[in-house]
Amino acid sequence: MASTLPSAKELQDAVASSKDTEVRKMLIDLLRTATDTHADQREEAAQILADTWKDCAELEDNLVDALWLQGSTLTSAQEEAKNEDGGETSNPAVDALIEVIKTLVEVPDRESFHAKLQSNLLPSLLESAGLASEDDLLKRLRIHNTQVNYKQQKYNLLQEETEGYSKLLHFLSGLKQDEEEDSQLQRLNQLVGTFELDPNRVMDLSIDVLES
Repeated sequence: MASTLPSAKELQDAVASSKDTEVRKMLIDLLRTATDTHADQREEAAQILADTWKDCAELEDNLVDALWLQGSTLTSAQEEAKNEDGGETSNPAVDALIEVIKTLVEVPDRESFHAKLQSNLLPSLLESAGLASEDDLLKRLRIHNTQVNYKQQKYNLLQEETEGYSKLLHFLSGLKQDEEEDSQLQRLNQLVGTFELDPNRVMDLSIDVLES
């Protein structure tokens, strides 16, 4: 016997009442049914999602979360099946989810929804749903990798990194002429790197201290 699906009105009422837990449960139930190729109510579930999304923009965050969860679950199962079979394995449930996503993104005036999907969904789903090309995804990956591993956060103001600049000023004020230049530069570089100090600001302070 088929389970009773939540109606579009019930879903909208839950959103209006700010019952997020209930909303997420309804969305997951609908998505599971819409992506179950053996479910009699598959098309009905997909239609309820589309109709509710057209009339209720407040559904956005919970809908993105539900799509992410269902997408992660289905693609993970697909990867496991692929590893067991040793080759490419098609998953009809993933294909059904992609069709649901395509329908949802066609709703007009939902630009922020597109952006959130691009930030949260797996790359394979984004590409299949036409939300991002492989080149776009690779470009984003390179930018993210650069920001995480290579881009230095530089602190320019004394109040932003008080400990670092305090140690820098203490070091500069205690410089001795008979001390080896290489060891002084090494210590200076250590301070700049450890506390992520702005090199230009360090140069200004060094000149000020040495002139005084």
